[in-house]
Amino acid sequence: MSLLIAILINGAMSYASLPYWMPNPLFPIYIANIHKCKHGSDSGTYDPEGRYIPASFENIFSKYAQTAKDKLSFSDLWHMTAGNAVAYDFFGWIVSKLEWLVLYVLVRDEEGFMSREAARRCFDGSLFEYVERQQQLSEYDSSYKKTY
Repeated sequence: MSLLIAILINGAMSYASLPYWMPNPLFPIYIANIHKCKHGSDSGTYDPEGRYIPASFENIFSKYAQTAKDKLSFSDLWHMTAGNAVAYDFFGWIVSKLEWLVLYVLVRDEEGFMSREAARRCFDGSLFEYVERQQQLSEYDSSYKKTY
């Protein structure tokens, strides 16, 4: 799954972020030009120059968190991505749904919700460290239960 997602992400973002016009077969993503990879039908949490807008992030939860406060269900996420859809932006529709679906699968809790804090971690870059810590804690708990 990771290999497939890496190919999809790098394939879609590489050419837009290149500092030159010739495609690179290794599909690198140049972080200095990451703002060029912003697609339509997104959540609006980043502006066209790639700056994070906290108010736009908060608007996601105030507008779409219908099932539980400060948490998004799968249905809420689906409505949010549909609500942000730009007309005739087929690529943006698909990418937006896939991005949020992957995030939802990665961080949902036992009740099937994605918390505001988990989503914020995705935007501030601390998500993968948090997920790793959570996995280590669950492995520690399961090994502790096995020994006693």
